[in-house]
Amino acid sequence: MGVNEIAQNSYEILMKIAGQLDPSLGSAVSNVSKSLTGISKTANTVTQNVAKGFSSIKGAVAGAVAALGVTVGFGAMMDAANSSQKATLQLQAVLKSTGGVAGVTQQAAENLALGLSSVTTFSKNAVEGSESLLLTFTKIGASVMPQATETVLNMATALGEDTKSAALQLGKSLQDPISGISALHRVGVNFTEQQKEQIKTMMKAGDVASAQGVILKELGTEFAGSARNASQSFSGEMTIVSNKVIDAMSGIGLSLMPTIQSILPKLIDGIGNVTNFITTHQPDIQKLASTISNVGQAMLTDVTPAAKTLFSLITDHGTAAKNIVLSLGAAFVGFKAISGTISVVKGVKDAIDGAGKAVNFLKESQVLQKVASIAGSVATTLWSGVTKAAAAAQWVLNAALNANPIGLVHHSINSFQQLILRLP
Repeated sequence: MGVNEIAQNSYEILMKIAGQLDPSLGSAVSNVSKSLTGISKTANTVTQNVAKGFSSIKGAVAGAVAALGVTVGFGAMMDAANSSQKATLQLQAVLKSTGGVAGVTQQAAENLALGLSSVTTFSKNAVEGSESLLLTFTKIGASVMPQATETVLNMATALGEDTKSAALQLGKSLQDPISGISALHRVGVNFTEQQKEQIKTMMKAGDVASAQGVILKELGTEFAGSARNASQSFSGEMTIVSNKVIDAMSGIGLSLMPTIQSILPKLIDGIGNVTNFITTHQPDIQKLASTISNVGQAMLTDVTPAAKTLFSLITDHGTAAKNIVLSLGAAFVGFKAISGTISVVKGVKDAIDGAGKAVNFLKESQVLQKVASIAGSVATTLWSGVTKAAAAAQWVLNAALNANPIGLVHHSINSFQQLILRLP
């Protein structure tokens, strides 16, 4: 009888006792039980709904990340961190090499890249790369830099080219506006004669920023808003979200880099030590490998004849071997039967003792006279069942003893001796 069946039987007995003592008490207990059952069902329903909710959230997040085409994992996270670090270090290198002549600070460049990556499909790293290229043209100043950077993104979107090509085209044009208008003409950007004259006049006066302004204004007329508009499509919005996920992964990876970098020298030294050890002791390692191989071959050589003899023995004396196996198996079964019978008899005895004590306690109690009467009938029923169980246990014990496992073991030993005697 399982735990649930025992609990159910106990509950039914208690309900009968409560009904005999006071019918209203039995009804009250039944009502409380029903209420508790209802509460339990409600709690289970709530628990299942919460679990389903968390499962749905988990699935939605996983589905969203998969839909974005973003690979999430330690390797992907460190790749994103490496790309971000490279872009930042390149920007730092350009600012240092140009002596900061453009008047653009590292923080201002990073803020500009972050802002544009939020309204265009270009990642923060891509925008920083464009800034690094533009800053190599030292005549592009801080006042022009934001407009020039967004113009690069507009040109790349409209012309279907990468940001590097667009940044180089625009950088050359702004570095030398007079020659730059000719270079832009080759990619389809046309300037009026009046604009060309304005640029020449401004350059003669040394007003480079104004000449650059004319170029940027014309490029704005042709390409303005291209990058921002592209981000408003469904695919554009998905790209922005994907870039944000990568930025978040990059941030985590960058925070882990110092710890990883502190471990790398020790790891490199350890690998070097292993390599040096292998190189230094290569002859010894080869000797060890050869020795192991020789020992293995020798063992196989010695074992093979013995294995063949064993198989031949089993083949020639299959009946005797079979009898040994069956006899040992029967002996084991007999032993388990005896052990089980002893456990059953002990359990029956404990149950009888417990039932007797319970009946005596109920009969001696003045407060529970009614309960004792009902329990006495229940105990009588249990006694009948226990008596039958004891009889069954005795039968099992007799059967186990009749099986005579000791005799089986003895028969196994005799069969094994006969097999040994037959050996050549």
